[in-house]
Amino acid sequence: MESACTTDTSLSIDLAFAPKVSFALHQNSVPVLRELAVVNNGQDTWEELTLSLDSEPAFFRPRVWRLSRLSPEQRYSITDLDLSLDGGQLSRLTEAEKGEVRLAVQRGDRVLCRLERPVELLARNQWGGLGQFPELAAAFVRPNDPAVDRVLKQAAELLRKHGKEPALEGYRTGGKQRAWEIMAAIWGAVCSLGLDYSLPPAGFEQNGQKVRSPEQIIQNGLATCLDLSFLFASCLEQCQLHPLLVFLDGHAFAGAWLVPEVFATTAIDDVSALRKRIQLQEILLFEPTLALRGQQEPAKFKWSCQVGARQVSEEEPRAFQMTLDIARARMERIRPLASEESLARVEAAPATAPEPEEFLDLDEAPDLVEVETQDQPQKPTRPQDRLDRWQRKLLDLSLRNNLLNFRASRRVVELIAPDPGRLEDLLADGKRLKLKPGLRLMQGGDPRDQSIHQARHREEVGREHALDALAKGELFTKLSEDEMDRRLVELFRAARLSLQEGGANTLFLVLGFLVWTQAGKDERRLRAPLILVPVRLDRQSVRGGFSLVLHEDEPRFNLTLLEMLRQDFRLTMPSLEGELSRDDSGLDVAGIWRTVATAIKDLAGWELAEEVSLGQFSFAKYLMWKDLVDRTDQLKENPVVRHLIDTPNQAYGNRSGFVAPQQLDTVLNPADTYCPLPADSSQLSAIMAAANGQDFVLVGPPGTGKSQTIANLIAQCLAKGKTVLFVAEKTAALEVVYRRLRAVGLGEFCLELHSHKANKLEVLRQLKESWDARTNGDWQTWQRECARMGSLRGQLNALVKSLHRPYRNGLSVFVAISKSLAGRDAPVLNLSWQSAEFHDRAGLDELLEIATRLGINAAGVAGAAEAGLGLVTARVWSPGWEAALVTALREMIPLAQDTDRTAQAFLAATGLPALSLIGRGRQALATMAGLLPQAAGRDWSFLLRPDAATIFDRLAASLSILTDRQQMFDQLSLSYRAEAFSQDLGDQRQAWRQAEKTWWPKSYFARRRVRNAVLALAEPGQNKPINCGRDLDLLQGVREHDAKLADYQDLELLTAGLWRGLETQAEQIASARGLGECLSQGLAALYDDPQTLASGLAALTSLVGVNNLLLQPTGAAALSGAEFLAANQRYQAALAELASRMGDDAPSGRYLEDLEPAALADQCQAILAHGRMLKPWCDWNRVLGEAHAKGLGSLAEALVKGDLHYKQARDVLAVNYCRWWLKAAVDADQLLQRFVSAEHEQAIDDFRRLDKKLAELAKQCIRASLHQETPDADDVRKSSEWGLLRRETQKKKRHIPLRQLVENLPTALPTLTPCLLMSPLSIAQYLPPGRTAFDLVVFDEASQIPIWDAIGAMARGQRVVVVGDPKQLPPTNFFNRVEDEEADDEVEVGGDMESILDECNSAGLPNLQLNWHYRSRHESLIAFSNHRYYGGGLVTFPSPVTSDRAVSLHLVEGGVYDKGGSRTNQVEAKAVVADIVDRLTDRAFADSGKSIGVVTFNSQQQKLIEDLLDEERRHNPALDQFFRDDQPEPVFVKNLENVQGDERDLMYFSITYGPDLSGRVSMNFGPLNKDGGERRLNVAVTRARHELKVFASLPPDQIDLSRTKAKGVADLKLFLEYARRGVRALAEEATAPRGDFDSPFEEIVAEALSRRGWTVHPQVGVSVFRIDLGVVDPDRPGAYLAGVECDGASYHRAATARDRDKLREQVLRGLGWAIVRTWSTDWWHDSESAATKLDARLQAILEQAKSQKKREAKESAQREAAQSKPKKAVPDDSVSESPGRPNEAAQAPPTTVVEPSGAGGPASAGYAGRSAASPATAAQPGDDAKTDLLADGNEAALAAAIRSIVAAEGPIRDDVLARRIAKWSGFHKAGARIREKVWGLAQREFRSVKEEGEIFFWPAGSTPGQWDQFRASVGEETRSADEICQAELVALAREVASTLLPEEDPVVKMAQVMGLRRLHATTRERLAKAWELRH
Repeated sequence: MESACTTDTSLSIDLAFAPKVSFALHQNSVPVLRELAVVNNGQDTWEELTLSLDSEPAFFRPRVWRLSRLSPEQRYSITDLDLSLDGGQLSRLTEAEKGEVRLAVQRGDRVLCRLERPVELLARNQWGGLGQFPELAAAFVRPNDPAVDRVLKQAAELLRKHGKEPALEGYRTGGKQRAWEIMAAIWGAVCSLGLDYSLPPAGFEQNGQKVRSPEQIIQNGLATCLDLSFLFASCLEQCQLHPLLVFLDGHAFAGAWLVPEVFATTAIDDVSALRKRIQLQEILLFEPTLALRGQQEPAKFKWSCQVGARQVSEEEPRAFQMTLDIARARMERIRPLASEESLARVEAAPATAPEPEEFLDLDEAPDLVEVETQDQPQKPTRPQDRLDRWQRKLLDLSLRNNLLNFRASRRVVELIAPDPGRLEDLLADGKRLKLKPGLRLMQGGDPRDQSIHQARHREEVGREHALDALAKGELFTKLSEDEMDRRLVELFRAARLSLQEGGANTLFLVLGFLVWTQAGKDERRLRAPLILVPVRLDRQSVRGGFSLVLHEDEPRFNLTLLEMLRQDFRLTMPSLEGELSRDDSGLDVAGIWRTVATAIKDLAGWELAEEVSLGQFSFAKYLMWKDLVDRTDQLKENPVVRHLIDTPNQAYGNRSGFVAPQQLDTVLNPADTYCPLPADSSQLSAIMAAANGQDFVLVGPPGTGKSQTIANLIAQCLAKGKTVLFVAEKTAALEVVYRRLRAVGLGEFCLELHSHKANKLEVLRQLKESWDARTNGDWQTWQRECARMGSLRGQLNALVKSLHRPYRNGLSVFVAISKSLAGRDAPVLNLSWQSAEFHDRAGLDELLEIATRLGINAAGVAGAAEAGLGLVTARVWSPGWEAALVTALREMIPLAQDTDRTAQAFLAATGLPALSLIGRGRQALATMAGLLPQAAGRDWSFLLRPDAATIFDRLAASLSILTDRQQMFDQLSLSYRAEAFSQDLGDQRQAWRQAEKTWWPKSYFARRRVRNAVLALAEPGQNKPINCGRDLDLLQGVREHDAKLADYQDLELLTAGLWRGLETQAEQIASARGLGECLSQGLAALYDDPQTLASGLAALTSLVGVNNLLLQPTGAAALSGAEFLAANQRYQAALAELASRMGDDAPSGRYLEDLEPAALADQCQAILAHGRMLKPWCDWNRVLGEAHAKGLGSLAEALVKGDLHYKQARDVLAVNYCRWWLKAAVDADQLLQRFVSAEHEQAIDDFRRLDKKLAELAKQCIRASLHQETPDADDVRKSSEWGLLRRETQKKKRHIPLRQLVENLPTALPTLTPCLLMSPLSIAQYLPPGRTAFDLVVFDEASQIPIWDAIGAMARGQRVVVVGDPKQLPPTNFFNRVEDEEADDEVEVGGDMESILDECNSAGLPNLQLNWHYRSRHESLIAFSNHRYYGGGLVTFPSPVTSDRAVSLHLVEGGVYDKGGSRTNQVEAKAVVADIVDRLTDRAFADSGKSIGVVTFNSQQQKLIEDLLDEERRHNPALDQFFRDDQPEPVFVKNLENVQGDERDLMYFSITYGPDLSGRVSMNFGPLNKDGGERRLNVAVTRARHELKVFASLPPDQIDLSRTKAKGVADLKLFLEYARRGVRALAEEATAPRGDFDSPFEEIVAEALSRRGWTVHPQVGVSVFRIDLGVVDPDRPGAYLAGVECDGASYHRAATARDRDKLREQVLRGLGWAIVRTWSTDWWHDSESAATKLDARLQAILEQAKSQKKREAKESAQREAAQSKPKKAVPDDSVSESPGRPNEAAQAPPTTVVEPSGAGGPASAGYAGRSAASPATAAQPGDDAKTDLLADGNEAALAAAIRSIVAAEGPIRDDVLARRIAKWSGFHKAGARIREKVWGLAQREFRSVKEEGEIFFWPAGSTPGQWDQFRASVGEETRSADEICQAELVALAREVASTLLPEEDPVVKMAQVMGLRRLHATTRERLAKAWELRH
């Protein structure tokens, strides 16, 4: 890794780039860019950076990365590191070239940082050496080179010549011998080539060299050692063998596997791995240069093999560098380079190989032991193939199995047992035998002679001595004392570990061996154990010796041996397959031996050896195989097993039966949930899926509560009447689940059948407990409270739904509140729509988009309106439109000017006052100009008189009369003279009417007279008939109308002759009236103020009157008017054209009309001057129109008026929209209208209490439901299975074997214990195959259980739940390691095994996941894994500290990794042990009750640390207490392969690897280099609860990623960097411990708190869950006072009400947080009041914290003072009560204070327990009286002392009270007399309670049996659990329950609070009972 920084910035670049680049790297896709990061070392924030990478010459495509933000002290790691290499250029290189890689960080054009790195570009045929990615050497092994075929052809001919099979088929046939023959033949073929040696360049193994291809070697006849090694490897690979390349300093040679296996990694840098495989005859190495011609002929192959083996021996002076496994490299996709020789050259080669030269001979293969090898890593495709493969995996009949081929090793202790039968009898009787080193009697310095002694005494001195010792309980070994101790320690540790890891005992005493041979295969004499007696090793301390004790398992014969004899030799011994024969004391050892001896008597070379050894064996795999074979037909009854066998590549099951966590509250009825332990939503979803009969995989990352989930799952299934088989390999996994079940009262119904629990007495005890258990369930209360829970849950969820339900527009009420509060200062807009549902999301987005566009376009047209563009209303711009508009504008200017000129001239000519020529005035003026000519030639001044209207009314009336008269006149039948109209014709009319009425002919004459009179008035000469009567009436009417017209004669004068009597023309009057009205209206239109109107009136009156001549056609007024009219007409036409060009908006046209022509001309000039803005203006018009159409007129108006800055448009609209919408939404939501935060918080409290109550009720109901079918023990029949069980429970010894017991209780066992907890091994061992299937089988830690181990257990159930984590450890071949202690855990053969978890995942089983992490008390402990392996998906909880650094890196100076030797790091191990001892001897740490664990990289470092710790324990016996198995969590030391499932408070991680003695750091990190190595790292770094200390001898920058591509190594480097630098070492998304505000609401709250003086950090945490606001404690700046939870996104994200309103806060409070909630609705209504309320809560918490701190300081001072006092030792047994004068250290307390003595342990860290106060004023005797305190007569003083003690320490146990009095009185012990006297007085005064035979006295005023608070200390004496009354323990349980995390064991937590360092079984039981009684 290289870095660089410029001088003017604090930036630097970290780069890991391959120093050498070649075509081979490109062809094999090896990344050349391994690591790249930009580091900001300063305090400035950099934004918008670019990082560029290129090269010279350009051998890859340049890359550019963009960095949006780089915070202070941040390291931004680039994750996209893929570079596209130029393969063509690299392949054309024939010589190496120098190149350069260049990087630069820029911001804009400024280069901030630059880095240049030299690179060597290698030639195509050049190997880069071991210094960089050594695995790439496999690319130069080219089996497809044409020359290889010619060599192999010659090798085949050589085989044929010597009578061997010429086919080169690798391992297909013939085993090791055939592989050897093929290699020998290839050797001979190469020897025949006559090659010469060429010296390689110095240091080629590190620096590389050019490599000759096979074709070049053969053609040129020259080769280096490396060339030859590649040639041989190419030939071997082409023959389908697995070649090896070995590198020493300055040398390379080759080899191959003799068996079809590979190493676990391609590169092996541990030479011991080769040595072991050579010893096992699995690998063959040879020296290739011995095949060359030199001064001597080529050597024989055997000799080259001897030389090759010697070159890796300890005698080899050249340092070993590395071995490469070519077959493993091919598996890792490292392909050979394509041949560069031409095809023509290949075709020119001879078709047949030449005859081998005469000197060549084929060596005969040596004797090679054939051993069965592992299966090839290929998956079977047929169902039967899968079954066969699983069975083969379980049954190992090869000589690897020490049950068939027992070999003495360091884990075997041979015993001296002259009478093995007697030895077994003693063990069977329960005797404990002390193991002793072998004694050499009468040897060495002893002058006595054994032979003489034997002859004289007739005894074998050794035998007799051993028998005597055996009788005394001693058993001799054949080892020296040191060797015996060493081996027994290893056996003890290994046996204990196997019990923990596999749940089965592996330590056995072997009685007798079968010595046998493989007939026809191998003449070696092999030894197989016969009788295996399970035993265990015990020791009291590291200083004591070991004892041998019988284990509870049944002795067995070697079943694997029996199966091998049956299969290979057709030899059966049926009597040994079942229970072994017994004698009176135990096994009939002699009889069993006789059976074996009889069976083998005819087999030559076979015999029975009567020897005894102690060793480790695992025969349980055989039982699993047997189980699988016997139940082949039954396996497929389980649907999952059937799927795994028949259809693993198809989808499985129906996924519709699963309920998502978010749907639990909707779907799940509380009455259907029986979870006695807290369960988050992800856990509950899995629990219900299992209870509903679903098969699935449950993925549980570290610390996510898998054990608690399983316990709840089991409880749920038991409540539903289902049986459960819980399976786990590790004892710890089984025990933690059982402890949880027992803690909730279900332990009696769960039977443990594993590890030490699988013994007859323990099983019978558990069954009896279950049978005796009786509980009644309150079902009515259960149903009632469940209904209440449903209601409360719905109420809580309803608020969340109302607040966060997304409406059609995408808004929620909370979001609207947040935005409204954030924009409280934004201007108010008047917005309104129909309802809150009016807009959908697209509609709201459209509004916001319009607002954005309004702002954008407003900015673009700023000032345009003032520039005249306001006249333009067009919305669509085009070039044509703009050209037309410009033309119109230019035309308009002269027309407007002309119009203005003519108008002014007209006004001057008419004398009219000046006026505005805006559209209305101009039009009025034009109208006037058109009217005035009409007034020419007449005085029309009357038209403008004030009474003109009256005149015209009279004119109208006269015209009406005239009209009527005319109508009458026109109706006359004759024309009459004028006098006819003036005469009175009344008489004639009367005469006519009378004539009409008289009789004829009188009437005739009368009418004639009248007619004649009328005719006299008519005009003469008319020949028309007369209608006399009607004419008379008409004439009379005309006369009357004439009379009326006389009244209007004055109009003639008034109207200047317009009125002319009967000659008046109606048309003229109408015309005049119209003219008058037009003139009046025109005048009114011209002037709108009185003054100018009067002037105008006068001027117009004069004009139409006296100056009428001006109106003549030649008059000035008429001429100027005509000119104005013409100009205005042109102007108006142009104006219309302009308006149409400016826009088709009607308002636009009117606006133009309202401009005076002169102003319009100016505007046109301005528009033309700003023509470039026409397009933006059109765009603005378009958006403006859209805004008005969408109801955003107020926003547009605010922008136009300038009330709103254009940049604020979108934000202001968003805020105002939220204001409007929020009111509308709340108006439609009754819940929000009625919401009261205090009421809601009360509902949350009620919910929490009810949830806890339901958990307690669930326990009762489950217990009650489990015993409905259990018979009474007194009512069962003796012959029934219940009778059998009763007899067995009553027995004292000789119980039937466990397997038989389980088999004989098919009904009783599942009835009493419907849940069984077992390991796969114990299932095969104890569970009969034909048993009724369980309803459910649950696997835990399934990633570690191989499929073949699990399949038998899986088939025992109807449904299966597989729990595990694919990101954690795969199965480990643990029991193979048990059998072979030489197994190398760093360089294993093959890869990881397939787990049942992986198999189920790949088979498509449904997948659920737990995602709440509980284990880590500090979030930094899980942050690395969460980020690196779980994609940040784990819900983790922050600790209440502002800087979380619970992971630390401790670099060890001088640490050296002993590579190739012990594979340990002594210096590092000593540093780890020293730190551990410092912690354990630190009183504060010891009092905290925290536990310690150590994880190492390999088993060798583990053993070293264990040895060092044992040495420390020998020096300091006080350390032993921390390692005892009865501790709740003893110190452990484990390695990567077996630490999964374990956890401790403080974990140490020893990296182990580092520089070797030469200072070189290998990139081989053992298991981390394997595929899946990162899974091991994930396990190692997630074991700690409080702290992880990483000890390493190398800093992270010494890990060169260019030398390895192992993901595990890359992750290790990142982890070490993380441990050193904290979370900033992670990728950008996880760098900041605090993020930005999650919502504006949180920011508002934070601002309000900041104004009140609080320091607030937003988004505290690094995972998906973060505390909204962290308030820093002002008294402790490094810690948070409280967390503020808002009702925002984090609140809403919770899947269920329990998650949201109980569990999250419970976990946070358990971590030390104080949580305060605040509600957005309160802030919306009254933010100031809400802020004040929140501030008050924080102030209260601060005061409480201060008080607590003072109290703790006071208690700490009291403890320190008490601890400083000398203490008087008091023995435990009773002694004489005779008083003795106390010494100074034992004096009684002062007379004024009664102070109980003793020492009390403090509460655990972080736990605020209460200490009892000492009585301060109690009456007590003085010094003179204390010797007489217990004397007769001093009862009053004694009673006062008793009262003082009980008042201070009560409730107090009676014997403790007596001990206190005795101590005060100077006695060391309280004898019988003292106890009797004290108890007598106490019983008189105090009430007491008897608990389990013990009496407790209660203080006066208290209620016996009731106590509400646990006291962490009483005085100074530590109280054991049995000295504390049950009520106080229950109070402790309640306090612990309030802070208990789901992952914690409540009993262990209680013990830690009490300060107990050991947890005995009785104490555990008492605490467990208190836990059960806490409600």
